[in-house]
Amino acid sequence: MKHFFFLLLITISSSAFSQKIFNVYDGFTLELIDSVAVSSKKKKVVVSTVSLGIYSVTNTERGTQLTFKKPGYQTQYFDCSDDGNSSLKIILAPTESLLKSYRSKLPYYKTETFFEEIKTTETNTNATDVPVEKDTVDENHVYTYVEEVADYPGGKAALAKYIQDNVEYPQQAFDLKISGKVFVQFVISTTGAVSNVRVVRGVNLPMDAEAYRVVKAMPAWTPGRLKGKPVNCVFNLPISFKMR
Repeated sequence: MKHFFFLLLITISSSAFSQKIFNVYDGFTLELIDSVAVSSKKKKVVVSTVSLGIYSVTNTERGTQLTFKKPGYQTQYFDCSDDGNSSLKIILAPTESLLKSYRSKLPYYKTETFFEEIKTTETNTNATDVPVEKDTVDENHVYTYVEEVADYPGGKAALAKYIQDNVEYPQQAFDLKISGKVFVQFVISTTGAVSNVRVVRGVNLPMDAEAYRVVKAMPAWTPGRLKGKPVNCVFNLPISFKMR
């Protein structure tokens, strides 16, 4: 009887340690995906859906390769390196066409008409010898080049502190241990007001949305100047999300 119990315990333990749980996420929204086709090189591996976006995979062995597929996403592969109990996160990257579809519906990525009016002759932000006559300065125009750069109240140190104090790390990104840098572009008006905020290069929706929110809430800046006059100007700001 003791031998039977010992054998039963070994069987249960072996079965338990051969199970893996995969949580499959959308790489852009970081939300669990509702359905994914999971296949394996080994026929003996059994895959079953536990709940939304979560798959239980049993009888995995060293060398077993799982394939995660979903229309609109890049295929993800996972090599099972051991038989231990584990819970793993699979993040599927959306294709460019799906990303374009996402972004077309959100205000964070839309190009405002303000930006479309910027002259191509002013796109070189490193230029130091752009000839501008005083009577050509247009207070209604948006400039990429100014002689006196717009400044956050208190300077760069105050800007860094504002970002540090106000940016909240999105919980989904924190849980998935995702970090990155979001590049935000906006216009500082002749009065110093921040407007026309957009994400020009993002990481994922939660991080992009948070960077957008924080920039939109900024207090008025000291406006940029051209030929002594305050003008509307473009400002680019990178916001980093780092795991601590």
